[in-house]
Parts: sequence; C-alpha cells; structure tokens
Amino acid sequence: MSLTGDEIDVVEFVQADHRTIRALFATIGAAAPQDRAATWPDLLHSLAVHEVAEELVVFPALGLVEQGAPSVEARLAEQREAAELLESMEDMDPGTETFAAALGELEASVMAHAAAEEREILPVIVRFDDALDRTSLGARFQEAKLRAPTLPHPNAPHTPPGNVLGRPVLSFVDRVRDHLS
Repeated sequence: MSLTGDEIDVVEFVQADHRTIRALFATIGAAAPQDRAATWPDLLHSLAVHEVAEELVVFPALGLVEQGAPSVEARLAEQREAAELLESMEDMDPGTETFAAALGELEASVMAHAAAEEREILPVIVRFDDALDRTSLGARFQEAKLRAPTLPHPNAPHTPPGNVLGRPVLSFVDRVRDHLS
C-alpha cells in the first residue's frame, strides 16, 4: 500500500515503533552505567504507549478477521510480562548491575514479542487490508499513543471493556506524575 500526505498505515506505524524501541535498547545498552538514566525514561515511555495502542487498536482489529485470534492472546501475555518487569525496574538505579541484568531480560522479551508480531500479526492485517482499512487503523493507533498512559500498568485490564475505560484515568495520573517529576 503506497501512502501519501497525512495517511498513516498501521503496519508501518507498528514497525516504526519497533525500530525506535530497538534503537533505544541499543542506546541504553551501549551507554556507560552512569549514563543509562538519560535514555531510560524515553524507553519506558515508548514501550508503555506502544503497548496501549496495540491493545486498543491493533489487537481488537485483528480479532475481527481472525477467529479467536490465538496470536493476540500470546502477545497480550507477553506484554503483561514485560509490564511487570518494567514495574519492577521502576525504582532501580539505572547505573547498577541489577538494572543492567533486568534490562537485558526486558530487551530479550520485548524483541521476541516484536518479532512475533511482525511474523504473526502484521501479515494478517496486510492480508485483510480491505476489511480493516490500515489507514484508519493508523490514525486510531496514533491517537491512542497520544492519549496512552506513559508508564506500564501490569495490573490494569488489557482487554475491553476494562482497558478502554481505565486507560484514560491512568493516562491522566501518569501525565500529572510526569509533570511533577
């Protein structure tokens, strides 16, 4: 699909997020221990908003065309696992070896998750382009990222209706917290 102007293809958007997240992992991984803290908030934010946008836009759309969407359940489980790890890392000092070990575990998990999405989920969206309208999904994905909580919330609902109702409150709380930090 060739896009022009303001059109946004959800598949390209997800892939661009994956590239950004890979680059952030590379940056923080190559940083000296005392410099990891500079990249950590960007990585945390990128992971949190990407997760929410997928949960609100990509996974429900996939469920419309793939009966049962078993790949969605597996991806949701991976996202919950990553959110739990992120939450455990929230109070760690990025300069420590404990943080570095947790970061390596997080990177392996997130990269395996992204590869599975690119292998299992994105091709289904491409195959059902007529039914799903990737441009419309792309615009909704972008909007979801702008309104998403900025921190991981592993105990929050990850499927409708809980995620649709709860995410705005979490987003507000996170943005107030971000502003006060």
